[in-house]
Parts: sequence; C-alpha cells; structure tokens
Amino acid sequence: MKLKSAVFLVFCFAFSCNDFLEVDEPASQITSDIVYDSDDTALSALAGVYSEMMGNALFAGGGLAGISLISGMSSDEFINHSDDIDRSEFYTNSLQATNSLVSSFFWEPMYKYIYYSNSILTGLENSNVSKTVSDRIEGEAKFIRAFCYFYLVNLFGEVPIVTSIDYRQNNTVKRSAVYEVYDQIIADLLQAESLLSEDYPTAERVRANKYTVKALLARVYLYQRDWVKATEQSSAVIESGTYALDTDLDVVFLNTSQEAIWQLKPVVAGFNTLDGNVFILEQTPSNVSISESLKNAFDDGDRRFDHWVGSFNDGQDTYYFPFKYKIKVGEEPFVEYSMVLRLAEQYLIRAEARWHEGDIDGAIADLDVIRERAGLLTVKEAFPGILDDQIIDLIDKERQVELFSEWGHRWLDLGRRETIDEVIGAYKPDVWQVTDRLYPIPQLERERNRNLGQNDGY
Repeated sequence: MKLKSAVFLVFCFAFSCNDFLEVDEPASQITSDIVYDSDDTALSALAGVYSEMMGNALFAGGGLAGISLISGMSSDEFINHSDDIDRSEFYTNSLQATNSLVSSFFWEPMYKYIYYSNSILTGLENSNVSKTVSDRIEGEAKFIRAFCYFYLVNLFGEVPIVTSIDYRQNNTVKRSAVYEVYDQIIADLLQAESLLSEDYPTAERVRANKYTVKALLARVYLYQRDWVKATEQSSAVIESGTYALDTDLDVVFLNTSQEAIWQLKPVVAGFNTLDGNVFILEQTPSNVSISESLKNAFDDGDRRFDHWVGSFNDGQDTYYFPFKYKIKVGEEPFVEYSMVLRLAEQYLIRAEARWHEGDIDGAIADLDVIRERAGLLTVKEAFPGILDDQIIDLIDKERQVELFSEWGHRWLDLGRRETIDEVIGAYKPDVWQVTDRLYPIPQLERERNRNLGQNDGY
C-alpha cells in the first residue's frame, strides 16, 4: 500500500488542496519538526485526519462505497439496483479478491487513516507541543486508530497490526490473530480514555472526547462478550448527563442532535452527507432500496418507519429508502453531519450486556427507552408473558430497526451473534456460503506484501 504522510496534511488543508500529495515511502518518514513546532500546527494535522475521513466516498465518507451502503448490500438490508460488477459482488456475496471496492475503498483508506495516526503519534514524541494539547492529540489519534482496527478485524478477520511509520516493516508485516487485534484496540482506547477530558474540544461533537472513547469501548467489550465491562462503559455514557435521546426523530441526525456522541463534519462542497445523497430516491433507483426483509421488521405504529424510511413511486412500483438524512444535496451552512456514534446504541449495548448478566429487568428497561421513543408499547405491554430467553430476540430486532443503514451494524451484528448463516442463508439461499462472513484480503495487497495470507473461500 502506497502511503501518504500526515506531515503533508497540514499543508494540503491550509492551501485547500484537492488531493493529498503522493510521496515515496522513504519520504513519508521525514522529520515532523515543521508540523509539530506549535500547538496550532499539530492540531491542524489532527484536523486533517478527520477531514480526510469524511472527504471522499470511501469507507468512512459514505456514499456508493461507504460502509453503510456496502455492508447493507452484503446483509439483508438492501435490494441492489446497480449493474456495477464490484458492488453487485457484495449483494450476491460472491466477492473476489480482485474487487476494487474491497481494496481501494475499504482496506486502503482504513490503513491510510491508521498511518496518519501513527505519523502524528511519532511526531509528538519529540515536539514543542504543550502537554495539554499533546495529550489530547495523542488520545484522539489512538481513538481513530482503534476505530479503524475495529472495522478491519470485523470485516476481514486477521489483519496486520501497524503501529509505526517504517515502510519497510509495514510492507512485510504479517496478519495478527483476531484476539491480538482486539488487544491492540482495547489498549489504544484505554490510553485514549486516560488522556481525553469529558469536554469536547469544539462546539460541535466532531472530535473525540472521553465519552466517545467509552462508547466505542462499550461496543468492543460487547463484541468480546465481556458483559460486565460493556455494561460499565455504556452506563458511563448514558449516565453522564451529556447526552439525551431526541424525542423528535427528525432532528436525530442533525449537527445539533442531543444524542450525538461522535459525528463527522461535511467537507465535500454541495453535500451534507454522501449517505443522504445516495440513499434518498427521487427517481427509479439505480443503486439500492430497502429490502422487504427490513421493511417488514418494523412493527405497526413504529415512528421510526414513519420518520426514517422514505418512499418513491415511479408510476409502477414503490421503492423504500433510508431517510434518516433528509438532505440529498445542499450548500453551506451544513446542518446534517454523518452520525458515527450515538446514544441509542449505548442503550442497546447495555440491554444486551445486562441480559447476558442475568439482569432481565435492566435489559427490558433499556429496551423500553428505545421502544417508547419509537412510539411503541413497552416490552411487557406488547408481549405479556414473554419468557426471559426471548428478550435477546427483541434486542436483536431493536438493533435491526434502530440502527439500519448505519455503519454496518446489521452485517456485523449477524456475524458476532453467529446468526449470519441462518439469516443470510435463508435470505440468499442460492448464493450464501459460510465463508462469505469475512471479506477477502485484497489481491493487490497480497502482491505488495507476500506475508499476507487469505481468508477461507477466496
């Protein structure tokens, strides 16, 4: 993978460059003194990473190649209307290792953001940056690195752990076991938690604070089935007093959302979010629409369907689409930001963790918070006589209809809960294979690094 130096982030954004400078690998290790000679320039480098994450239709930026659309095609959320071969491979779960989206829009961007984070961390080691600012930048850089590794390990399984900017080492590193990747994620997040304050460094929630880290930690512990720690971390976020569920579902995805824990700020001219641009239908769909499976998952009277699902009729057929973002195109001032982490997920994390701990009443209480916001009856009202072991199925369903079209939740939930073969096997019986759970290691990366293996089935 050809790497770009975070050193150049400052200059590119300062002079409004459209593209980052491509540099040879040795040049990417140049001394960072110019960037890290003051608090302002170091903060500019960090801001550049966030902007790069939102600045392209890639893994984090959304749109046609974003995680929300692509993983939704892999799962049972969307119907594919595109004749693009690479995107169709996700929908039919027939990915090839040569798929350009897997390589250029998932693997490479995530490792690019990791490299930027590593470069910043290296630059801070011998810098003139004040300790307060240095601690904050280190915490945010480690959070970003952990965030990327979370998606890498869940999409690809065993992946290389890269924590340096030594291109020789990075080009030969082997894949690490899944548990080792999670160890790295947790170590980064715990360090970030100790370095960051509870306050956001900006008026908007577009950079990480201590609770942002805790929110991701809660998710990581849930995936690791560490129920006690998942409960602890999600409770810290829920009970912080910083966040609240918006009663008006139409404001949840605005930049003023009370439940936003972390958002990415728009940087592409003419677009609030690229997900809003690609999901909202104003004509017969050429990309995706909501599947019958997802549509039928909503209960009658669910306000989320009324507010978060749109429809378009072309005179013959009616198509449904995610309508969490209401703006397809629009100039500044932007009012919709890409929602990455929000409070509703924390309630669902705690509900699941509590259920596994045997705290059934606590799990139901958390579910009721989400259901009542959606205009639904409480669990006991809607399902009198429900058995304790059936509560987990309700949690799964609430995750499906609350978090649909957001950051791959459905695809990753099916995988971690080990229900993916049952669900997707029934939904796509003619194409599904058990090895489709993981995406292939890109062939291009394996040609660059001969030490990379391949996932089963590819």
